[in-house]
Amino acid sequence: MKKKDSIIHIKLDGDEAIRSRKDVLNTGIDLIKIAQSVRTYRMLRLKELQLKIELRERLREANKGRNKIKNLLPKVQIPKILKKHEGDMHKEIVIKELKPMDEEETKIESPVKKGKKPKQKARPEEKPAQISNSLEDQLKSIQAKLNSIE
Repeated sequence: MKKKDSIIHIKLDGDEAIRSRKDVLNTGIDLIKIAQSVRTYRMLRLKELQLKIELRERLREANKGRNKIKNLLPKVQIPKILKKHEGDMHKEIVIKELKPMDEEETKIESPVKKGKKPKQKARPEEKPAQISNSLEDQLKSIQAKLNSIE
């Protein structure tokens, strides 16, 4: 046999075997908790994107309403005294009109298009409740094994 193909055996005491078994089970618990956190993050991120889309639509509607009101109101004529004078820099009063927001300024980049769901990797379809239950079941079984070792 070659050296690469040889198998190395390590003898473990009873305490070392129990400790390594506990470590493996604790690692499994940690991985399940991480998977739950990732799933929660994904759901919250999707909700955030949906709220951003809704906010963009509301801003667009508010902007249209503001423009309608602006067009209905009479134009204000500013007296010459209130207009900007070049020589009187310290006493000048400048009235600036707010420029209307363009649709480009109110546009929020989002991978979720209106009426479409984001693309997800092909996975077997499971409901979130079923996935959570399976993770919780796995977590309980690992904890039971861990308690039986102690």
